[in-house]
Amino acid sequence: MMNTKKLVTCGLLIAIIVIMSLTPLGYLKVGALSITFLTIPVMIGAILLGPGVGALLGLTFGLTSYFQAMSGTSPLGALMFTTNPFLAFIVCVVSRVLVGFFCGLIFKGMKKAFGTKIPSFVVAALSAPVLNTILFMSTLLLCFYSLVAEKYGAVLDKAHGNLIVFVAIFVGINAVVEAVVCTIVGSAVSKAVYKSINK
Repeated sequence: MMNTKKLVTCGLLIAIIVIMSLTPLGYLKVGALSITFLTIPVMIGAILLGPGVGALLGLTFGLTSYFQAMSGTSPLGALMFTTNPFLAFIVCVVSRVLVGFFCGLIFKGMKKAFGTKIPSFVVAALSAPVLNTILFMSTLLLCFYSLVAEKYGAVLDKAHGNLIVFVAIFVGINAVVEAVVCTIVGSAVSKAVYKSINK
């Protein structure tokens, strides 16, 4: 059960996700995909408060993504939503819930192995954007392969049908920028705050 300080931290992180989702801080539009920094508050919550809160924050992140799909502000999301709203929910929301949950589990594992030293925070922070890319693209291809093949056939041809190569080309520099920024900011902030709320 969370104490008051942890409950307030969770509420604050949920508010930050919602605010970021409504500004360029949350989603930086680059082509069909977005560079998202919403994994930062998700990873911070997962590290500070555990996998359960990480999943809750991932849910909040996913719902903002689904809202973008519904409202048409995300081209790829809008395409998914008009094709199949239920599958779009799985891609946008379920994948992000898993990101927060697994990020929290990874930190717990790292903490057992290395304690609350820098490597534990860096690895857990890096896991969030990496998992976000892997889980989002995996569920996207699983749920909407024919749509992706039809819409982005040229990229698939360039990858010679290799799905790993296709994902690498498709996410490109977006994933790299997302991973670097989120890891640096997330690990620094979570490390600084961890001692304060866990006294």
